[in-house]
Amino acid sequence: MTDLETSGSVPAPAPVVPEVSNIEEVSVAGIVERVRLALEQGWRLVTLTCMDRGEQFEILYHFDDNLTLHNIRVYVGRNEELPSVSGVCLASFLVENEIKELFGVKITNIAIDYADRLYLVDEGDVTPMAKVIGA
Repeated sequence: MTDLETSGSVPAPAPVVPEVSNIEEVSVAGIVERVRLALEQGWRLVTLTCMDRGEQFEILYHFDDNLTLHNIRVYVGRNEELPSVSGVCLASFLVENEIKELFGVKITNIAIDYADRLYLVDEGDVTPMAKVIGA
């Protein structure tokens, strides 16, 4: 008999999602310095994640430290500017362009700025990943 045949009709247990405890929250004004310190500690930037939370964006900077994931979170208002971290971590420029273009986050001073044309074309939707407020 295979494992599938012996399992019968007993449902698989629901996956347990652990609470994420390794998120450090920083201010918009402190993000560049915090990323600089993370790199000095030997952390490696993996990627950024952006979530549209309505009146603000939540951006997570994900770092690897010898197979341990560290996350730095910043909340940015819809009309607030977020300084690019590409001046201290050039590898961030692609994902910062992506977040700026697809969500409309006002990221300033990206080292290599695609001016909202990394993915989108002139005739395309503007900020297609952003929620429409008031809709």
